[in-house]
Amino acid sequence: MAAQVRSREPSLSPSTPESPSSPKRRRLHSSSHSPTPTMSTPSISLSSRESALCQLLVDVGAEIDTAAPPDTEPIVLRFTGGWVRDKLLGIPSNDIDVGINRMTGFDFGNCLASFLDRHKESYDILPGTLHKIESNPEKSKHLETATTKLMGLDIDLVNLRSETYGTGSRIPEMKFGTPVQDALRRDCTVNALFYNLHSQQVEDFTGRGLEDMKNKLIRTPLSPFETFDDDPLRVLRLIRFSSRLGFEIVPEAKEAMKNPDIQSALRLKISRERVGIETEKMLKGNNPSAALRQIHTLSLYDSIFAPPTKTLPPLQTQHIPRAVSALTYILSPSTHSRFPHVSSLFFNDYNMYLAWLFAALTPWELHMFPGVGARKPIPGAAVAAREGIKAPNKVFDTLVRSYNNLVTIRTVMQTVGGGQMWARNTAGMFVRGLGPDWRNQVQCCVLLDLAKTWKDNETEPSPECEVLLNACNTLVCKIKELGVTNAYDVHPILDGNELTSILGFRPGPWVSGMLERVVDWQWQNEGVDKEAAAAWVLGEKEALVLAGAVAMGEGKRGREKKAKV
Repeated sequence: MAAQVRSREPSLSPSTPESPSSPKRRRLHSSSHSPTPTMSTPSISLSSRESALCQLLVDVGAEIDTAAPPDTEPIVLRFTGGWVRDKLLGIPSNDIDVGINRMTGFDFGNCLASFLDRHKESYDILPGTLHKIESNPEKSKHLETATTKLMGLDIDLVNLRSETYGTGSRIPEMKFGTPVQDALRRDCTVNALFYNLHSQQVEDFTGRGLEDMKNKLIRTPLSPFETFDDDPLRVLRLIRFSSRLGFEIVPEAKEAMKNPDIQSALRLKISRERVGIETEKMLKGNNPSAALRQIHTLSLYDSIFAPPTKTLPPLQTQHIPRAVSALTYILSPSTHSRFPHVSSLFFNDYNMYLAWLFAALTPWELHMFPGVGARKPIPGAAVAAREGIKAPNKVFDTLVRSYNNLVTIRTVMQTVGGGQMWARNTAGMFVRGLGPDWRNQVQCCVLLDLAKTWKDNETEPSPECEVLLNACNTLVCKIKELGVTNAYDVHPILDGNELTSILGFRPGPWVSGMLERVVDWQWQNEGVDKEAAAAWVLGEKEALVLAGAVAMGEGKRGREKKAKV
């Protein structure tokens, strides 16, 4: 029996002609491609690079038409989606998607490369390398595209398309489509605007895109439930665009986002790689606080920052808005003057991204996942990041260290922040024990603690929160004053062979522990040489041997335990 299909046929009839009245191609300033606008159509001012690109692409299309049979539909080219939106908002964009009415992007790209090779002197544009990106439905890449780079602009070439879905299938069948079909299959109306290269006009085939741009609204071209049911990832895309642009998601779309079936499909049926890509863009964007607040308000947390399992432990999601408020305060200019050393923890884009990820993962603090075999349990936040949004190993490892070292960091922060003296060797060994990402671990600790104490809807810290921020500020200040910020890079003045030679022992697992004792001694005695270190080792031989015996005993017990397992 034939499968039922749901077709994306448009419910409106555009008055815009898809092709010119004559098959012979005109130059750029033709008026025969002008649409009948749904409202006052704004103009777009092109840069010199964009103008040159438009003329080049139109000329390539004209050459293709010249070689085509007389009754063939002429090539019509449009800039689509994000570039149009950003140009209307006055936001610079170097990424341009080119929609083609009757050719695949790769075929048009080959014609473009050939044209440039034959007319290089006339256009003075170097052809870029053309990359074909195959369709891959299993990775939600449903259509073949081609990419190239021209005049410093990143160009994606793709044919206009329509979608039909078989019953029960989330993988659409992609076909060549009309501009209306292509516009209606997009995630939101402000991303469905086109710029016609021939008429030089903006085209609004959904009939709502320009109005929504004016009113700063995020709306789906078709019904929200249908749009999200076809691809639940569009839920995250709408949140990302809303936070980035400062636009409001319309109420009917928010209601569809809260639908349990949509949320379940987002958590269990969408690849976590796709979820991770959208989430990373949010957290690295210009307004991650707005994105996280919407995720919390719309009850989407379990669909994003969690492993794709059917059951989850009860999570303290009320910590999210508090952590977001606390981090927003920390990143404000006023905090830089009050707690400059806390602010210094957020010194580059990567540290900023991690901080927002820490804020997002605060609900997982009390949960652990069992390790494999004899391995220690793994912090729930690390598992949620790795399995929920496919965070890379570097981020996973930092999360594991951050949560495993929470008790140590809190203890040191309380004692040093409380005014207790801190010896340089103690400070150095503290930083050394945390490792190169010690700043991130301190970030994580202070955000977790602030999430428990920050008052709801407050923009300034309470007295209790000020105590935490002061303690963190003092800790980081002392680390800098004592010159141990890079303590993890300090090497023992004696290597393992030298140490075992001095003590007269064979090399073994005890050596690493003894070498750390040597480093600790170095922090207490700046400017020492190998001879002084050797004398100290001999003088401390009995204590070092005892420490080595303890280390070897622990190692033996660990090996025996592993063997039993």
